[in-house]
Amino acid sequence: MSATSKARFQQNRRHSSSTSSATPPSVHSQFGSMFHSCQESASLYNEFVRRNIDCFEQKRRAEYVRCHHMAAQQHLSSPPIGSLPRQNIPSKVRLTMEVQNSDFCSLHNGREAWAVNDSLSDIIKDTDCMLQFANQQDESSEEIGLFNQVTIIGELSNVDLAMNRIRALCPITIATPLKNLKDDIECKDLAELIRQWQKCDDLREFSRVQFSLLYPPNPFSSMNNTEMNNPSLVFRASRKDSKMLAAACEAMTKLLFKERPLFFAYLKIPVSQRRMMVGSPEGVLISAISTQTNATIHFPSSEKSTFMNYYLSGTAISVVHAVRAIQDISPVHIEFEAENNHLVSALLQTSEDHRELDQFDIERAVIIQLRKSVYEGGFRLELEEMRHSLTLMTSEENIQNLYKVRQQLLIEPCWKHDRLQKNSKSGPKYLEYLKVLVMESSVRAYIGQGNKVISVCRCRNQRLLQQQAQQKQDIIINNGGGIADKNNNNGGGKMKRQHDTVDELMPLP
Repeated sequence: MSATSKARFQQNRRHSSSTSSATPPSVHSQFGSMFHSCQESASLYNEFVRRNIDCFEQKRRAEYVRCHHMAAQQHLSSPPIGSLPRQNIPSKVRLTMEVQNSDFCSLHNGREAWAVNDSLSDIIKDTDCMLQFANQQDESSEEIGLFNQVTIIGELSNVDLAMNRIRALCPITIATPLKNLKDDIECKDLAELIRQWQKCDDLREFSRVQFSLLYPPNPFSSMNNTEMNNPSLVFRASRKDSKMLAAACEAMTKLLFKERPLFFAYLKIPVSQRRMMVGSPEGVLISAISTQTNATIHFPSSEKSTFMNYYLSGTAISVVHAVRAIQDISPVHIEFEAENNHLVSALLQTSEDHRELDQFDIERAVIIQLRKSVYEGGFRLELEEMRHSLTLMTSEENIQNLYKVRQQLLIEPCWKHDRLQKNSKSGPKYLEYLKVLVMESSVRAYIGQGNKVISVCRCRNQRLLQQQAQQKQDIIINNGGGIADKNNNNGGGKMKRQHDTVDELMPLP
């Protein structure tokens, strides 16, 4: 080897060793790379956790059988089993929120104009939480209403922060049909015209709003029956930039149309959540949202219907506010594991009987479910504590009350280190409507348990509330099925409210 070749070889070798020893770039720093902390679907991850629990249970049972066999060989009256290893209860909580599944892909991608403020990879990195999105290939997810679910796993304070950031990042999509355009504007030249306006002062200030053309058939064209063949101009921005989105629609209206057009939004919501969206009596909550936002909302007319589409129409700002309101009332629930001695004295269990409890905090509009934890195993020794799985359910805007109920259920050492964000909002707007739903659920549980109330958590005046709910069940009310407009004009005939189960109010995972 010549001196020149030898020097080049040593230089390349030094360079390769230096690059290999350097720390590889983080996944979070690679633009457009795979961000998911486990790169698995929620179903696969849950199966992985379940198998770990089963394997530990088999190991524990085998040790128990071995001790019994040794006692039998030594002719002992009782096996010398002081204790057996138990699997540790996870300290992390699981929070499940609702996000439109049609937005999953764009949230993962993070390359659209509206997604510049934040990203899922940054949320995972900053909060150290795992995010699980509903499996879109699961055929049963639509039947049981799980297709919009996003699960956040981590410490409670980090989970709360991740939920707020995900909601602020979620896009709001509205559209308007391209009809009644100005005389000097043709639809075929519109895309190039919008690009020019974005470079000029006309639309430059709306850099975080994405404009796109969507040709029929699409959900927005089906909402405008008179002009089914017209393409739609679609506006998208994150919830954080909803004011900018409304202003961009107003600016585009002045540039394109002869007169003010109608704007539309489309949401797909599981059938099991219809009662929580519509309210009780029938249509009262959706009508309140329509009145406050001046938007017309079309929703499935019957609880037995299989339709899941909600259509919103009105001015741009009214539709944006209506979408935000529906996001605020969407269900959210937290699931966590606890030892029996971690619960307050009112919930302590002393026997295996009546371990499945449903409780209803009507004052704070929170439903509590207490079940046997999978981490307890198939058997317990005499000195081992019971283990419980607790699920707390409410609406997204009422999440602070859910945290307060959690603190009331657990002893102080279990929650005193939680560092939750202070809620800057004045409070939940639709709390009274949610209280009615929780109260009716408690009445159904009261009837189902043979006139025995299984509610203890801050439910004052329980008998009076049950009597009021029982009287409401006998009232025939006007059906709001179909349309709720700003004037509270409800269409349809008359119907009696159907009696659902608690699971239909807020389904468990």
